[in-house]
Amino acid sequence: MDPLAQLNDIQTPSGVDWWPLAWGWWAVIALALLIIVLTARAWYRHRQFTKAKREALATLATFSSEPAQAAVNTNQLLKRVAKHYFGAEAVSALYGDKWLQFLQRTVSNKHAASMATGLEVMIGKVYQQSLCSDAEASDIFTAASVWLKQANLKQIPGETTTVESQGASNV
Repeated sequence: MDPLAQLNDIQTPSGVDWWPLAWGWWAVIALALLIIVLTARAWYRHRQFTKAKREALATLATFSSEPAQAAVNTNQLLKRVAKHYFGAEAVSALYGDKWLQFLQRTVSNKHAASMATGLEVMIGKVYQQSLCSDAEASDIFTAASVWLKQANLKQIPGETTTVESQGASNV
């Protein structure tokens, strides 16, 4: 009797399945999901933070249809944006040279020099009866656009006040 005839065929092992995953892959997946969630949250917060600035730029574009009122309209717009980002306490009382200095301090020196003329014209024309010429209006719009795009805007988190929070604090 042949001893080799009694042997069974060689059975090859089954292939390694990809499921269930090893704990290392679960850690990689969890880390990737965490990074995606944190990135999405940061992007959303940035979009919310810059929403006022984007709306102000859109509003500024509509002001070009009435250049005679450029100084008044642009000053009001810049004041609203500054109040939103820096707080009413820091901005409301500013006017004239102090307002001009504030606007120039919030941008880099390079940009402050490029918008100085337009801001000076705006500050000078805000409380005057005389209307702006087209050239003055162009300088004002350019300066306001530079400020809105280049200003170092900062808002202290948690200090935005709404009607609901004011009502709750008075109770």
